[in-house]
Amino acid sequence: MKRAILVFFGLLGLSGCATVDRMDEGLNALLGQDAETAVQILGKPTEKRTSANYTVYFWIVDRTETYTRPLPKAVDSGTSQHNVNYYNEVVAVEYRCDIQLFADRTGRLIKWERDGNTRGCQDYIRILSKYAEARKGK
Repeated sequence: MKRAILVFFGLLGLSGCATVDRMDEGLNALLGQDAETAVQILGKPTEKRTSANYTVYFWIVDRTETYTRPLPKAVDSGTSQHNVNYYNEVVAVEYRCDIQLFADRTGRLIKWERDGNTRGCQDYIRILSKYAEARKGK
């Protein structure tokens, strides 16, 4: 049973990587494009910083949601029969995504960085996957 659970979570992890890889394809497709193209594709950036050599555009998702799930709790009634009660466990789920696009002095995108999890990046994964597919046809 433990082995089956480990295999399941291992496959789940691999599928998450494949999904994020699709986002990477979209980010790579943005390289060489004008920064305004990224804004049209991804929406208004969360933040923009300018230095002597670069302008960095940030798209950030950072939120936590909670939900409850019932878990069984055996109660010993002092007899051979055991009653099962349930209690609610509160589970926190983190949604995090940080995309940084670097533009040179002319406004052309020259590199990117990203961090986060599939949950937090899911909207950007979808948008950037479609953008990468559209660019392949050109």
